[in-house]
Amino acid sequence: MSKLRRDLSLAMAGACSGLFSVSVFLLGARIVAYYDYLRFLRINEYESRYYQVEDLWWVPVVAWHVILSIAASLLIHRYLPTARASIFLRWQAIGFVALTAWGLTMFLVVGMECLIRGNTTPVEQFFDMFKFVPVAQFIAAVFASNVLYGSAVQFAATENVREQTRANQSEA
Repeated sequence: MSKLRRDLSLAMAGACSGLFSVSVFLLGARIVAYYDYLRFLRINEYESRYYQVEDLWWVPVVAWHVILSIAASLLIHRYLPTARASIFLRWQAIGFVALTAWGLTMFLVVGMECLIRGNTTPVEQFFDMFKFVPVAQFIAAVFASNVLYGSAVQFAATENVREQTRANQSEA
């Protein structure tokens, strides 16, 4: 039962990490959308509406990133020995694995479309739709948030060890 409990806690930690990292990205994206909205209003003399602020394009991104973060958390915690890396570096590795899984996802989606259609049109469409800046922002947000999340987890772990040490010393 303890292995199931450990896996559930790791899955929860991975979900929290994924939600935190995608939230940092979405906060930045919402700020950019807001400034686009203000620019749109100024150009149109404050007379028309800008509907992109209400767009929910991010819902599948959040869901998939949380799933990938949970899977990465379980993989890294299961197969990376505890003595080999600190908690901080472990969460950096989890972020890297999640981003690698995003790349694999894009490769599989485009590859499957090529197989289904029998030509390379999906590759051309992918490169036409690909925007470097949002992808770079997403990668930076994931790494930055994993730095913060890994630091918080490592700090919490060291505080827990300090409290246990103090409790053991006071009992003796």
